[in-house]
Parts: sequence; structure tokens; C-alpha cells
Amino acid sequence: PFTDNAWAYAFDVTGGPPRRLPYGPISGLAVHPDGAVVLQSVIFREPATWHRYRGGTRAKLWRGAGDGEFEPFLRELNGQVCDPVWWGDRLAFISDHEDHANVYSVAADGSDLRRHTDHEGVYARDLAGDGGTLVYRRAGELYRLDSPDADSQPERIDIVLPGTRRGRVPGPVPTGKHLGEFRVDTTGRASAVEVLGTVQWLTHLDGPVRTAPAP
Repeated sequence: PFTDNAWAYAFDVTGGPPRRLPYGPISGLAVHPDGAVVLQSVIFREPATWHRYRGGTRAKLWRGAGDGEFEPFLRELNGQVCDPVWWGDRLAFISDHEDHANVYSVAADGSDLRRHTDHEGVYARDLAGDGGTLVYRRAGELYRLDSPDADSQPERIDIVLPGTRRGRVPGPVPTGKHLGEFRVDTTGRASAVEVLGTVQWLTHLDGPVRTAPAP
């Protein structure tokens, strides 16, 4: 229930209960097949909502060999470093140490820093991957990176989602199923009727029903 008490869990894709991992409270985790582990410290705000923050509670990474001992990792990058993901034998992550959050990667020992995206303004967010391909989101769009080569470029993923256009087309409403409160005019010639959150002015004898303007 608390952002500073989030633990990592592992579960079998074939089913069964999850197993809590012995890393303590963390906000990110990357485990290499050879056992190398990179943790992300607990963060109270996502870097995208805390631009260029350099204080003591910024997102940080820790590296270990799977034996339970960890050491600070990439602390020479003066910024928020988050979302660790193993990308083959390289570690990919998001960092804003160059003012704007972009996707970077390093060798397993922290050397050979490479920058893979050149976004400005809106931060790259939520980096994830399967070991061979990375995906992330930025400004409401998804991007993918297929290669850790220094000259690789992100590719925007085109996704077509059904919209609400059809549901927003005006049409008749079965008023009887959506009646709310009503009040009769003091003259007895009309009533104010609530229908689906709107107030309709209904004359009792003739004339159209009109929607009362919002106050």
C-alpha cells in the first residue's frame, strides 16, 4: 500500500503462486541469465514527473553478482537512472543526466556508454524488453529498439485503436430508463426533468423539450 515498500516477485508462467525475491524494497529489477543482478532503488516520483531532479532520493541503480552483495552502479551519471533492462550482454536504462530522459546502454561492467535515442522535451518512460528488443513510451506513442549498436535508431510502433467516435454520435435516448429528479413549474404548465445528468424543460401540452443551459 506504500510506494516505499514495493518488493519484487517472481512467478511461473505456467501458473502457481508468486515468490517474493530477497532484494528488499525496490522499484526496478534486471536479472541476467548468468546471474548478474541490477536493482533500482525505490523512487517516490517517476523521473518524467520530476524533470532534472538531482537530490538524494533520485532513481539510482545497484549491481550485484547474485550473491546478495550490491554496489552502487553508474553513479558517475549525474541524473536519474532508472528502468534497468538487460539487452543481450549490455544493460539498457533511461537516464536524464543530459537534461532529457533518453535510452542508454552500457557494458556489464559499466563501460562503453551509448545513447540510443535523441528525444527532447518529453521524457522517454517505462523501458522494457525481452533481451533482444526494447520498447518504451513517450508522449503517448510506443517505440522499439532492435539493436544495441551505436548507430541504431528507435522505430515508432504504429498502433490503431478503436475510438469512441461511434459512441459520441448524437442519437435518441430512451428517457424512461434514465429519469432522475423532477420538479413541476409553479404554473403547472411545464416540469424540469433530470435525464442522464442534464436538466430538460418539458412542457405539458405542446412544444419541444429543451435542455436547460448550465449555470
